[in-house]
Amino acid sequence: MVDERLADVIPSDELAEIVQEYASGGLSKLETAMGAYMPRRRADVLRFYEQMRTTAPDATLDAAVCAYILSSNTLTPREDMEDQREEIKREVWYQGEKGNYDHAAIMSEWITTYASGWRQHRMRTLLWLYQRRREQYLGMLHAVAA
Repeated sequence: MVDERLADVIPSDELAEIVQEYASGGLSKLETAMGAYMPRRRADVLRFYEQMRTTAPDATLDAAVCAYILSSNTLTPREDMEDQREEIKREVWYQGEKGNYDHAAIMSEWITTYASGWRQHRMRTLLWLYQRRREQYLGMLHAVAA
């Protein structure tokens, strides 16, 4: 079950899109990346947790993982860039269908208009994926922390 606290972070319409994309298998690549990310970054996550506890002694490991994911801004830089390129290619195609063939201007406009929102959506999707397997990830981190 996904934590209800996500309602504070992910707007309901976006959450519905994420759930639908997951159900259709569209997030399998990101889910695999999350599974590889957690063991690879566990020492960093635990350090982040200890630092967080210096200013917020009641902070939980779960809250620290969520904050770490959001602060990292990416889990897979290469894949993120590839996925952004694909989005830009779709926009170039779409604009071409409307008669706009200035690829450089289309790419520049996409970056200016959509890149930030794309990144925010990506990070919220990753947070949702973390929440789906939160117990598994926390168990792994607790085992290392003990």
